[in-house]
Amino acid sequence: MRMSLKALAPQDWIEIDDQFVKYLLQKDTLLKSRHSEVFASLPGTEASQKEVDLIFN
Repeated sequence: MRMSLKALAPQDWIEIDDQFVKYLLQKDTLLKSRHSEVFASLPGTEASQKEVDLIFN
């Protein structure tokens, strides 16, 4: 047996259900009001953060 990796299309990363919009609104609220409590990153990851931001925004 061996492990196989395959590319996953971005639209398949998250299953959209009836709670998705509610979740995103809550996430946005928390990032704006309590950013330092709900977000953390390691030094040196800024370039990768910007790349992900460009893909999803």
